[in-house]
Amino acid sequence: MTLDHQPLAAFRWDKQGRECERRQGNGLVNRYQYDLLGQLIAHQRYHRYDISTQTSPTPIWQQQYHYNPNGQLAEITRHQPRRYRYDNAGQLHTVTYPEVNPKQHHAEKALKLLQNNQQPLMGTDGILTP
Repeated sequence: MTLDHQPLAAFRWDKQGRECERRQGNGLVNRYQYDLLGQLIAHQRYHRYDISTQTSPTPIWQQQYHYNPNGQLAEITRHQPRRYRYDNAGQLHTVTYPEVNPKQHHAEKALKLLQNNQQPLMGTDGILTP
């Protein structure tokens, strides 16, 4: 994609149609890697990365993705790390960030209220009130 003959963005996909690389006009390059199941396992960001001249540059930013045996995202490591916990029904229960307190998700509470024929309390914004 160009504007006035200057590149704005360029994309590369693998044989399965997954995005593997995104080049932006400002020189940033994002690269994505997937496991055999097609799950995203790594995302790296480079500045002015030239694939033809640099075989192993150091990324300026990166994240790695780890999954539990059920195929659910369990952890993101490196930049902006966090951990994900799920309840027995497979719904997201807790997201833990090392720098802050865990954030609780209230799907389990809503499910219990519905099972007891009670209506969950919804705020005016449509979000479940704990």
